Amino acid sequence: MRANNCKVGLVCAHSFARPGGVQRHVVALYREFRKRGIEAKIIAPGKAKPDGVPEEHVISLGVSLYVPGNGSKTNMNFSFRPRAVARALKKEQFDVLHFHNIEIGLLTFQALYASDALNILTFHGALDGSFIMKWCPWVKQIAYFVYGGKINGAIGVSEPAFEAIKNFQGPKIIIPNGIDLARFSPNVEPISRHKDEKFTILFVGRLEKRKGVMHLLYAYEDLVSRRNDLRLIIIGDGEMRAKAELFVHKKSLPEVYFEGVVGEDELPSYYRSASVLCAPSIYGESFGLILLEAMACGVPPVGFANAGYQCVMRRTDPSQSFDPGKLLVLPKDSSALAGKIEELLENPDLYEEARAWGLARCKEFSWDMIADQVLDFYADALRRKKNTA
Repeated sequence: MRANNCKVGLVCAHSFARPGGVQRHVVALYREFRKRGIEAKIIAPGKAKPDGVPEEHVISLGVSLYVPGNGSKTNMNFSFRPRAVARALKKEQFDVLHFHNIEIGLLTFQALYASDALNILTFHGALDGSFIMKWCPWVKQIAYFVYGGKINGAIGVSEPAFEAIKNFQGPKIIIPNGIDLARFSPNVEPISRHKDEKFTILFVGRLEKRKGVMHLLYAYEDLVSRRNDLRLIIIGDGEMRAKAELFVHKKSLPEVYFEGVVGEDELPSYYRSASVLCAPSIYGESFGLILLEAMACGVPPVGFANAGYQCVMRRTDPSQSFDPGKLLVLPKDSSALAGKIEELLENPDLYEEARAWGLARCKEFSWDMIADQVLDFYADALRRKKNTA
């Protein structure tokens, strides 16, 4: 399976019209496979194409809709042309179909059942952030019954994500998200317009209730009531943006910049411009990719202690003196969040310790190592499939 004659179809359940961690993971894995000479293509609903991927390497099938729920949005993909899905897969003759989330919808269902390839599922979600799983737990049992017989191997990106697949009877493993250490680096040039003596707090994410942007604004209000050396940059967009902007206006909060969605090429420079990344997600995080990206740029993160972020912000070596968990506070505690940001900015020794730990930690997630693990898992799942045939 490590040979370059393997052909892989990376099936993304989410449209590329709406940025997200799953889409970025799929594109990064595509690029890593292509670098190794592995023929890889991306299959996704909708007409939007991922940046930097040749059009001929993207297969658009069906449409994608997002349904509000539980402080976020649940993706539903549809295709009412099952024959078109089957024809596309027959034409490509993939050796592996790697599904990244199988959401509620017809497209992924049709692709899975039309597939004669090795079918691998990576689950990216956290059950505490799933509206469907929370209120309709029987859906998971139906999914196991419907999909289980066609899936040859399952991957969870973290312990919280693995919970969703722990009862899967086939080969299963935890393989985390990866990071491109060439793109995200302390050597990246910062955004020129934010070069001054002020401390910059950065938020990166969708502006929705679950991501906690309002809790960050409450913390920022607390901080600027006693400091005049701060700036807040908010990257992302969403339904909470109007409320957040109104709050900033009513409270006359200084130096708050809503930058909207920025391009993938610009993102590392924004990280590099920051003094601190603030990640105030309340729940529903299965991992913490933005934490890794910030740390790779030499920027310490502060945030709420949800299950996903705790997976990243932990000691992997008992001999380490620095405890990264102390950079996280209880969810929804805006006062503690403000205190943690200020503690980091006021203590140069602590800041440098956090920065050094982060630079070392992110190296454990380099994409070349993660891709190796994925390819090894393909090979293991294929062996098991042949042995049970």
